[in-house]
Amino acid sequence: MHTTLTRKDIGIISLYCLIVFGVCLVSGRALTMHEGVLPQSTAQMFQDHDWLVPKNGDSPWLENPPLPQWISVAFASVIGRCDEVWITRLGSVFAAWVTVLSVAWMGSVFFGRTVGLLSGLVMATICEFTRYSWLAEDEIYLVAMITGATALFIRCEFVRPHPPVLPDNLAEATRLFIWRFFQGRDFSTLAFFIVLGLTNMVKGLVFGTAITLAPIAGYLLLKRDISRISHYCWLWGWAAFFLVAGAYPYLLMQRYPDVVDLWAFDLGGRVDGSYAANTQPIWYYPVNILWMLAPWTIVMPMSLMKTWKQAWNQSSSPERFLWCWILCVPLLLTIPSGKHHHYLLNGLAPWGILGAIGLQAAWKELQNWPAWMKHPAWSVLTIAAPLLIGGYFLTNQLSINPLFKYFIVCIVLVTSMCLGYVMLWTTPRIGGLTLFSLLAVVFCVGHVISGYTIDRHREDAWFCQQIRRDIVPDGQIWVDEGGRAHAAMMNMFYLGENTYGLHNMSFLQDQRVHSEVFYVLAPYKQRIAMEQFGEVDLIAQSKHSAYEQSIDDRLTLFKMSLHDGVEQVSSAKLRINPLQGMQRAAGPELTILK
Repeated sequence: MHTTLTRKDIGIISLYCLIVFGVCLVSGRALTMHEGVLPQSTAQMFQDHDWLVPKNGDSPWLENPPLPQWISVAFASVIGRCDEVWITRLGSVFAAWVTVLSVAWMGSVFFGRTVGLLSGLVMATICEFTRYSWLAEDEIYLVAMITGATALFIRCEFVRPHPPVLPDNLAEATRLFIWRFFQGRDFSTLAFFIVLGLTNMVKGLVFGTAITLAPIAGYLLLKRDISRISHYCWLWGWAAFFLVAGAYPYLLMQRYPDVVDLWAFDLGGRVDGSYAANTQPIWYYPVNILWMLAPWTIVMPMSLMKTWKQAWNQSSSPERFLWCWILCVPLLLTIPSGKHHHYLLNGLAPWGILGAIGLQAAWKELQNWPAWMKHPAWSVLTIAAPLLIGGYFLTNQLSINPLFKYFIVCIVLVTSMCLGYVMLWTTPRIGGLTLFSLLAVVFCVGHVISGYTIDRHREDAWFCQQIRRDIVPDGQIWVDEGGRAHAAMMNMFYLGENTYGLHNMSFLQDQRVHSEVFYVLAPYKQRIAMEQFGEVDLIAQSKHSAYEQSIDDRLTLFKMSLHDGVEQVSSAKLRINPLQGMQRAAGPELTILK
């Protein structure tokens, strides 16, 4: 009945996002190793008010620009503190909600209210997107910026009136093109360039900007309409873009001129293959997209079949733009040797809209089945069997009570039959309500259960909380950063105040180690290096550390006192460069033993 989303639709989507994404705020699930970076650097920024440089203790952490930290600090400032995991995850939940609303709005502009509403709900339940919506990491902020910039482009291209077509006369067309270059534009176009610049403020230089522009450039070039291309050839828009995108890198280079070395290491290494940890074959993204889109992978072929003719034949169609979006982003990301599945997270938004189209088409197809094929028992094979087979291989790696396994099997069988009946014999409204309610339950329960079963970082997180609560409530604790800076930042966040980072073991001679007896949190194998500086006693040890190969890798709390012959020196004037701050280069050493 409506061509665009209503307030009720926005309320439904917002409530759904609050349930599915908000579970991470109350689940008590521990931070992951990579997730420790944003919370700890945010807590540091919240305390020292250095808005330009995110830090790991005293070391600069310049992997990414600080927009996610600024947003997280804003939430923490409203609450008045930044010492709980749920506070640092508020920004991620907010960014995910903005992304889902943007996708829903784009779907409604393209195909009407029903597809718009379904697009938002499908996007909220795409496996890879939902996983990162629970995490306090930069990735979900970049997704929000890219999706927001693309939504503004769609507003300019599909909603706002188009300017007059350029005349056929070359001289007159050139004159008008130049005039438009300086002429004003509407606010949507200016907002597009500003948000496009903000994509450079989240994760790596030009990374988000390139991903945003790839499908837009592909669509405009295929359209071959100079009048439309001239709309984005605008002096003041690009000036706004470069101002927003370049201000932070410029200011940062004034303070850390050698940050260029870090950018070259991170960006250049991923392009030329020297960053070996991320080097993947050319077919990496086509394979990984299959599980990333779960559970909607099954309806995507139908959505592609429904849209490819319009995409091929109609140059100005929404289908053409969606196909450019789903093709150009993976093609762009395939060029560098360095690949990771979360890079493709920034190209999942169009799949939310296509998933809604495929879901509608699948529903209509199901209604045409003969009655004998609509029996709920068929859902045991089509729904329950794949879930049980996947669960079998997963639970074999976990220590779960056998009775609980049988209980889960019964729940899956009953639920699948009920879902089969609802999807085949009821109205679309009841079927959609049941389907998305069930998905919300599955995601929320899965999030909580996995946090207490397969989460590899939970033992270290609980260990750090126990240290600060029961073992060292007030004393000085030094956390070893050497070779494991991400994990160290996670540990420092849990340990809270009066916690300091040890850039390497030579920093045990820092004058800030002012207590006669202090505590050091480090892998057990670091005991040998620590004994060069003082007496070391083991106090407590984690039950199991992430990625440990032996007990030498296990996180351990030591009590320590320095030898009389160790001279303490100040680290205040010792400069740690950006590569060293992220443990990408050795050094510096504080001093040598006398």
